[in-house]
Amino acid sequence: MNIKKIIPIVATLMIVLTGIEIYPLSLSVKTQDTYNFTLNVIRHMDIMLKNFQLDTTRDRYIKMKEQFNKAAEEYFGQNYNIAYEKFKTINNEISEILSDISKKYLERTKSILDSTSKDTFGVLLEYGPNSPYIPYFRKPYDPLTGVKPYNENFTEKDYHYFYDKDIMKKYLEFGYRNYHHSKRIFEDPDLEILIKKKTKTLKTINYIISRYINVIDTCRLAKQYGIEIYKVKKVNLYGDILKKYGLSTTNITPIFDDRIPDEFKVDAVDNKKLIFSIEQERLKKNINMSK
Repeated sequence: MNIKKIIPIVATLMIVLTGIEIYPLSLSVKTQDTYNFTLNVIRHMDIMLKNFQLDTTRDRYIKMKEQFNKAAEEYFGQNYNIAYEKFKTINNEISEILSDISKKYLERTKSILDSTSKDTFGVLLEYGPNSPYIPYFRKPYDPLTGVKPYNENFTEKDYHYFYDKDIMKKYLEFGYRNYHHSKRIFEDPDLEILIKKKTKTLKTINYIISRYINVIDTCRLAKQYGIEIYKVKKVNLYGDILKKYGLSTTNITPIFDDRIPDEFKVDAVDNKKLIFSIEQERLKKNINMSK
């Protein structure tokens, strides 16, 4: 007996007897993967939109979440064909919303880095190896005849710039490098071709979503480098911050870090994937408890 002929026959009988069809099984797996992918993206978007409220996307996002609930119902009910098509429509909407969010992240990233670049270049020029201040720090200071090189613009606390200037330069370099990388992803001509296609497969739509997520994640990294520059600039405040809020060296979070300008604290919080409004409440409670 030819065993090669028997195997296909047995397989066919099993499908007939059990009622299992190959195509619906494949579709169920694809729908499950899409459900998990979409749910994960929505969770990340929720943090983004709560931290950076965009009037152009708020209503669309709320409506999209309602559509997701309906698609999930079809998925749980094993109506995979209907669910799959619904997820396709939803993910196309998500890709358009993420485009707006990506623009916002790019804008804020440039704003943070530009706000630090002038001071950083100033530090590089003034505290370099040929700085005229260095000789004053290399010889004993005579209070009777010596003249301190400090003034209102250069204080004794600024001395750390002599050894911190290089790390500030690296942070600025890595910040702009990641910013321009994220900008290139966003403006990628190949991505633009896919976006403009009238008919897209779900695989194509999910690829577009992944690229926008990449833009946002890279912007977060670039913004963090800019924020780290502020933390280095005001390193002398670290002890005062811990004392002010009653914190230990292991639990200082962006909302309590007064070295970060108020206008960029939302970015620092978002980089940790926390919600700014909740962190603000934590700060208020801490301040009230310390009174």
